Amino acid sequence: MYRKIGLQGLLALALAVSSSRAMAADCDPQCAADQYCETTGVQPLCLELCNAPNGCKATETCVHDTATTGHCAPPTCGGVECEEGQVCHNFGTEETPDEKCSCIPADTFEVGGVLQPDSCPAGYICSMGPVESQEDIVPSVCRKPGEWEDCVKTVGCADGEDGAILECTSDIYPGSTLCLQRCGQNADASGATPHTEKCADPALACRAVGSKAFCTYNFCIDMCQGAGCFTDAQRAKLFQPCTGAGLNDSTCQPGAIEDSGTVYEYGLCVQAGHATSRGKCNPDATRLSDPTFATMCPINEACMGVHPTTTNDSWTGQVGECLQMCNAYPGANPAPSPVANCTGSANYCMDVTGVPSIQKTILGFCLNKCDLFGTDTCPDNNVGDKQGCWPDDRTLTDPGYCHALVSNPGKLGESCSSNENDPRSVCGDRLVCRQPSGASTGVCSGWCDTNTCSDPTQGCSSCLPPTAACKPVLDGASDLLGICEVPFGYVAPGLDAGIPESSPDAAAVVVRVDAGGVPGDDAGTSEATPSPSSGGCSCSTSASDLPMGFATLLIAAGLLLGRVARRRT
Repeated sequence: MYRKIGLQGLLALALAVSSSRAMAADCDPQCAADQYCETTGVQPLCLELCNAPNGCKATETCVHDTATTGHCAPPTCGGVECEEGQVCHNFGTEETPDEKCSCIPADTFEVGGVLQPDSCPAGYICSMGPVESQEDIVPSVCRKPGEWEDCVKTVGCADGEDGAILECTSDIYPGSTLCLQRCGQNADASGATPHTEKCADPALACRAVGSKAFCTYNFCIDMCQGAGCFTDAQRAKLFQPCTGAGLNDSTCQPGAIEDSGTVYEYGLCVQAGHATSRGKCNPDATRLSDPTFATMCPINEACMGVHPTTTNDSWTGQVGECLQMCNAYPGANPAPSPVANCTGSANYCMDVTGVPSIQKTILGFCLNKCDLFGTDTCPDNNVGDKQGCWPDDRTLTDPGYCHALVSNPGKLGESCSSNENDPRSVCGDRLVCRQPSGASTGVCSGWCDTNTCSDPTQGCSSCLPPTAACKPVLDGASDLLGICEVPFGYVAPGLDAGIPESSPDAAAVVVRVDAGGVPGDDAGTSEATPSPSSGGCSCSTSASDLPMGFATLLIAAGLLLGRVARRRT
């Protein structure tokens, strides 16, 4: 039906048409920084400035040459051009860009909740793993893989430690291509005169494959899964002599790893030595650093690190003591034949793996047993340290054990400060350093039993002082170990000061223990779950991300046994 619109209607219509034409001249929404708006066609389009129509790679930036052209180049962070496979990324704030160049590890970089591959070229590995604090954040680089890491033969491997030659091979473990150390008669790095090399790691042995030989894990019982996978004859080898560098010069240690609920068990032949039985030893000793094995423990004993040397404040060169091995499976029945039990005064077998066993054989160390809430006295250890009683189980179903103390441990109510490089307790017998989160110092406090001190907000008669409340190490659980929260401002008898009044109130305090840790923790806080291994971290292309197979389990087995006792103390 025809309708007159009048003069005002015609003006409004004209304005609307004009406005729509003006909007069509620009791209809506606006183009990205690496695009420009092309308006010469019928419709405005966003086109790539660089490498049209795909744009630059994720690890490149688009440099504007003109308003409509550009070229792809490595990103520049703080004026420094990144290397191949790097981008600008801040791992502290997860923001881009940053002032430093880094490759992006898959374990820290997500898109839509999906972990992304790192930005390194094929065959290279991102050097950065998970970070725990701002102090740990450093620029990461793309590096060649090291020993036991996945590799590509055309790229090869990094140089090994102490001049060891690493080769990318699938000859040892078909289906997995790994960087392994050559051993035996190998040419040196220049390809010149051959020389004899030893496998430095005490758990490795030289295995020949054709004309080559590689350092591989030295199993005395092959890895298997399922109850009864060890025969009686195999299980009888555990804790007994086996062949490492020489005939029967090592100990067949039981081991287990767990993957997706499946437990794999094995026996690993670990080099023994000639240190005094139950005496001093070096937990970092290798076949290269100690070719005569003088600082390695004798058969059926293992070296547990006790304290740093007097010349440095790190784990390197740490002083340890030889401890007898034992079967920590509850009841140890059935057990290897002969049964591996503790002998002498060190009569408590403590599990140092934390991994369940299907063979009912768990590697343990023999320690002096004590009553955490008693008055018995711990003897000195084998390296001259005084010892105090420490808990081994948060559920208090196990007894306490004797744990090394620093030379001048703090008394109840005294201030304390942990040292992550020293596993000894900084507080005295039956005390722990309770340190507020983020604080540089804490206060020496006692242990308590939450069965008898069930209300964490009330004073507990078993604590010293009795007005202290018993805070469970793990909140919300029952039948657990607790720590007496000494009231702020408390002054122990004979002392001048307690924890400062200015500290956070008790409800805001995060329980933190000294460098020894609550047994089973990594050194530091009581919030972590038990960690049986020396651990380590890896990026997306590391060997630990290989498809689960025999070679991968070997790597996990190696991580499990690396200085395992050090993490339990």
